[in-house]
Amino acid sequence: LEAGIQAEFAQDYLTAALMFEKVGAFGQALRALDHSPRSDQLERRGELLEHGGDFLMAGLVYERLGQTEKAIAMFEQSGEFARAANLLRNQLGGERAALDDHYLKLAANAGRVEDVAQLCWDSAGKAASPEERGLFLRRIKFIVEQGYVGAAWSERIEGEMAEIDSAERSWFARRATEWAEKATKDVLGEY
Repeated sequence: LEAGIQAEFAQDYLTAALMFEKVGAFGQALRALDHSPRSDQLERRGELLEHGGDFLMAGLVYERLGQTEKAIAMFEQSGEFARAANLLRNQLGGERAALDDHYLKLAANAGRVEDVAQLCWDSAGKAASPEERGLFLRRIKFIVEQGYVGAAWSERIEGEMAEIDSAERSWFARRATEWAEKATKDVLGEY
């Protein structure tokens, strides 16, 4: 602590910040770092905030630096689940986020699981194939079964799921004949 104070008096702010950090005086370390004439200390500032337990501010610094994973972890530790969920959704994109378990957990902690269900519903509407559409609808079904959203969602997807299931069965039936013929050719050709 004394070495940090002396370094600060000597205007060696980087050394002062390091000394203060070593004794756990993170507020003083941040103050010394703020006096430093170097402008490339933003990442160091984020680390000091993280080590000092100010996870929200550390998350904001990491977000500004473009270090998304660190920012999400800091927001999650600070209880800023909505901010973490938004950042993860922006990183993954809407469709991937809809199927991501970490995003679902963050949204649940933020009290915004309805948004995930709606995202799945919208993604199912844009899906190019019945398989992809079924994937999003099954995700909603999973969210309902886990008790995250109400039964209204279950009613909403019930008819859609029946349509998807019949489309998948007819697709499989058409392809099964092809597969059987190909398998027969392969086996007879080999033996």
